[in-house]
Amino acid sequence: MLVVPSLSYRNSLTQWAGEYAKNATLAIPFLEERGIPESAAVEHQLGVVSGPHHPSHANFQGMLAIPYRTPNGVVGFKFRHLNDDKRPKYLAPTGQQNHLFNVMDFQKQSPFIAIAEGELAALTVSSVAGIPCVGVPGVKGWQPHHKLCFDGYDQVFVIADNDAGKHEDGRNPGKELAERIAEALPNTAVVIELPPGMDADEFILQRGVQSLHSLLFGTTVSSA
Repeated sequence: MLVVPSLSYRNSLTQWAGEYAKNATLAIPFLEERGIPESAAVEHQLGVVSGPHHPSHANFQGMLAIPYRTPNGVVGFKFRHLNDDKRPKYLAPTGQQNHLFNVMDFQKQSPFIAIAEGELAALTVSSVAGIPCVGVPGVKGWQPHHKLCFDGYDQVFVIADNDAGKHEDGRNPGKELAERIAEALPNTAVVIELPPGMDADEFILQRGVQSLHSLLFGTTVSSA
């Protein structure tokens, strides 16, 4: 069942996002190493947890705060360690519902949209490459009702993380997720498979924006 946070709780989440965003400068070096400029951090209201404003956020002290923004306020958070040696890299409050990330891009007038796995990947595709993009929060994050959000698009690019070689059993969860999403959107979706070992933000960082445009469209395009 689809659960929408109450208005009062959304207001609280939105307020906390604003407070965490005041500490965004602490995360800028981490983000810039991944090709995410400060302007994108500001646009998406990224921040760092300092002095958690709710007991449920106490375990995320010092982590990158990634708010799930909607036209009606923030509906959730994902948190990421700024130290890549810590596992798991991403955490979320217990009991938080799964949402698509960066749903603000649904408001952009465009005949196409992309879907990427993960928040930072979607953020990079949207803000750096200029392609409207929403993120699925991990391989278990796609929900059946999400397909309704993509009605009316001529083309949906499902950018598949290529996990080839990352798992001893030969699994490729990123590709499997992309194929599952494409099956849910049979008339409009096309799976875009990245080179082995890459996800969308790594591809943009290493190959550049023009390479992603070429992979999706066969040529360069203007931002939507």
